[in-house]
Amino acid sequence: MRRLVSIALVWAASAAGLQAQANDPPSRVARISALQGQASLQSAGSTAWSEAALNYTVTTGDRVITEGNGRAELEIGPMTVRIAGNSDVTVTNLADRFLQLGVEQGTMRLSVYRIVAGDSIEIDTPNGALIVTTPGEYRVDIADDDSHTLVSVDAGGLTIVGPGVNQIVRGGQAVRLAGTDRIDATSVARPARTSFDQWAAERDHRDATAGCSQYMNSDIPGCADLDEAGQWEANPEYGTVWYPSRVSNDWVPYRDGHWAWIEPWGWSWVADEPWGYAPFHYGRWARFGPRWGWIPGPMGQRPYYAPALVAFVGGPGWSVGVSVGTQAWFPLGPREAYIPSYHHDDVYERRVNSANVRNVTNITAIIDVQKGGRGEYVNRGAGMTAVPTDVFRNGRAVGRDVVPVRPDDARRGMIIAHPSAAPVERATLGGRPAAHQPDVVRPPMITTAAPRGDRMRGAPSRGEGQPRYAPTPPTPVATPMPQPSQARPAARPDAPAPAPAAPSAPSAPPAQPATPSQPRGGRPIMTRTPPPPAQPPFEARTPALEQHPGRPLEPKQIENVRNGRPAGPARDAETPPHPAQPPTAEPARGRGAGGRRTPPDSGRGPARKP
Repeated sequence: MRRLVSIALVWAASAAGLQAQANDPPSRVARISALQGQASLQSAGSTAWSEAALNYTVTTGDRVITEGNGRAELEIGPMTVRIAGNSDVTVTNLADRFLQLGVEQGTMRLSVYRIVAGDSIEIDTPNGALIVTTPGEYRVDIADDDSHTLVSVDAGGLTIVGPGVNQIVRGGQAVRLAGTDRIDATSVARPARTSFDQWAAERDHRDATAGCSQYMNSDIPGCADLDEAGQWEANPEYGTVWYPSRVSNDWVPYRDGHWAWIEPWGWSWVADEPWGYAPFHYGRWARFGPRWGWIPGPMGQRPYYAPALVAFVGGPGWSVGVSVGTQAWFPLGPREAYIPSYHHDDVYERRVNSANVRNVTNITAIIDVQKGGRGEYVNRGAGMTAVPTDVFRNGRAVGRDVVPVRPDDARRGMIIAHPSAAPVERATLGGRPAAHQPDVVRPPMITTAAPRGDRMRGAPSRGEGQPRYAPTPPTPVATPMPQPSQARPAARPDAPAPAPAAPSAPSAPPAQPATPSQPRGGRPIMTRTPPPPAQPPFEARTPALEQHPGRPLEPKQIENVRNGRPAGPARDAETPPHPAQPPTAEPARGRGAGGRRTPPDSGRGPARKP
């Protein structure tokens, strides 16, 4: 009994430590990496639709709808999601170790290049949940008449979970799912190959043969785009550096694009350059003579996404010769620390820097230099961009409204924690307002009962940082899909689903008994893992966002707004202190993000990290 109690206490302490980090933003996101035809995006917490924009960052709660022959592609680390025309797909949950997708309508393909032990992938449909267990290629079709779901496994393996079904499907097989109260699973022939399948195969082949993987971690979204838009050159100090080749002589990083408000990070850069994802959310920029070059992070480290690796400039009395307020920024250099302004802890701060800075043995040292105000910021003079605040906060294109900054002004402004601009709703949409607003509502999610411990962790495969599996080369569209007896070989031997195991991290909540959510219209989707709470509407968050312009809400503030309460005060200290931050009326108590001292929690006792 004493041993059991000791184990329970150790587990509780470990769980508390994991929970302390659970409120950090995820290190991986989804990038809109390809678009064809009409594709619309509905951001979490919004009822409005925008045109899906290339290089936009998609995360938990975001939804993509395609119409007609439209197509969309999302890159997510070692996975790629492709959405065919007339389809409706939601990124239900996107965490470091868990991906959950909801498919209400149409056709979706998922290519999984690698699964790290401990990762989980779930695809939810109207007729059951699909748990992907091995790398491979998967296709889901929802019948136009909503009568059934067709699950096809080209290579790999998954398990179907739902009322009355718990079935493994391996490479070369297809299963038709019908019913809801009790699901009927019937083996069928795989569907004929379409132009959408051919497009997906070509995209997979392009990614698998990209030369960028010799110089950077191929799990960084946008790796393959760099091969077509620049060249890699060896540098004795920084290793291999990438130089864009399709830019003007006066080109500057973080100038061709716009700022979007994407929570939990807040202001995030959306580049206009087709290749402009990896170099603006990972690594560092440096100027080599007349050219700008991008230095990726260490290849062996897990990629850590950042909304924009820049430093912002401002402060009392700082201006650049215009009568209206301005927002200014410049790219961080090779050994300069990124200090997030959103909620995070010290571990996150170290990892988001160590994953994006090369040839630094003591990452804490450069963080301390930046926090202490001793950083030189090598790109401050040549790389600064400034625009009127109205352009910034509305998410408008930056390039057309750049305000000239004299060298003396660039050196005089102080480094601030974040822009002093609160977003308007348009900045949260992700792109231009959609000319055609899809007449749909979010479908209700119904969590199905699942066997105890049924949550499966990803089957062990190649280690992180090693090559991906080789996808099937593209074949002519006219070639029919092979029947199960003629299945093409999988990238690795198919294996049965791993034995049920308890989750080792809180990335994906454990399965719970069926608890139908309140219907909101649309066809219900069955989930094995309960979806996370919905993002509160933007109008409900606006009062708190305007109280401290440019600062994202903290997890506790979001929870308060979701429950109909005032957001309450921000509790995380800012580094460097933001000029707009009001002085603290009494001595700080407790600890906030990163273990830094923070103000008291307004009568609720010592402040604690949510």
